[in-house]
Amino acid sequence: MSQILRVAVDDTDEEWLDQPWKIPALQIWAKKYHTYEGMTDKLTGSMMEELANIITCVTGDVRQRRTIYESDQDFERFGKTLIANFKDTVTLWAFLRATLRQCHIHKLSKVGKDKEV
Repeated sequence: MSQILRVAVDDTDEEWLDQPWKIPALQIWAKKYHTYEGMTDKLTGSMMEELANIITCVTGDVRQRRTIYESDQDFERFGKTLIANFKDTVTLWAFLRATLRQCHIHKLSKVGKDKEV
């Protein structure tokens, strides 16, 4: 990456014409993209709803009620996903805030739409 930043690697070299996926800058971008790809699905606000469900599932709707043990297992899986994808609390916190905003936007977009016109 430091070679690319110093412009020591020329991505327009003839050697890349037949196999552009081997361009170093493209490989770095793809690896970064792949790192966060697993968490992008969560950025719909559903992560906050899942977390809220884990908290309320032991006392909520009888048809969807779960045991404390099942809730604890869900929470452990939730935590493992976060730990695997975030190496520091600064990026985790930014992600959590963005997810909360998405959750609010999603909920606000549905306000009033269930009423008869």
